[in-house]
Formats: sequence, C-alpha cells, structure tokens
Amino acid sequence: MLDQNVSVNVTTFPKYTLLHLAAQFGHSMLCEELLRRGCAMTSDHHGRTPLHWAVEVGNLEVCKVLMQHGADPSLKNEYGRSVIEWCKDPNIKQFLSN
Repeated sequence: MLDQNVSVNVTTFPKYTLLHLAAQFGHSMLCEELLRRGCAMTSDHHGRTPLHWAVEVGNLEVCKVLMQHGADPSLKNEYGRSVIEWCKDPNIKQFLSN
C-alpha cells in the first residue's frame, strides 16, 4: 500500500491516521515507515496522539520510535491527561520521563 503513492496523512471519521492505527496495534516498523514518509503526529477526536495509543497498549518499542521522531509526551488529551499521566506501565513511564 505504501508503495502506491497513497497519502500517509489520510484520516478516518474519528480523526485517526494510519499512524494512530499502527501505534494502537503495535506495529513499530510501520510507524517508522509512516514517519519516514512524513506522516504527521496529529491528535484524534479525543485529543489522543499516536503516543497516547502506544502507551495505552503498553508498547515500549512503538513509544521509542515515536519519541525518536519528536512525539511530545506532555501533550494532553481531552481529559487533560498527558501521556505520562495516562501511562500505567512503569518501564514506559520511566522511558518517557527521561
């Protein structure tokens, strides 16, 4: 799909991008490729970034990829909670705090 000149910034109804979905389902290599091709790290309809999704599902590898590409763990969702506040995994929380 990515070799067919498809826009990497296409969104679905609740403002999910391919990057949101790749992060949610733990596809770190796809996240890397989407970011390399210029996919924007936008917020969905609840103010969640791809990093929020990676944290929610507990995927440290995806968190690392997103952070290497400039993800901001201080951004807050619609409930006023940052990624670090949202995080329940102590290893991910430590990584995000450094």
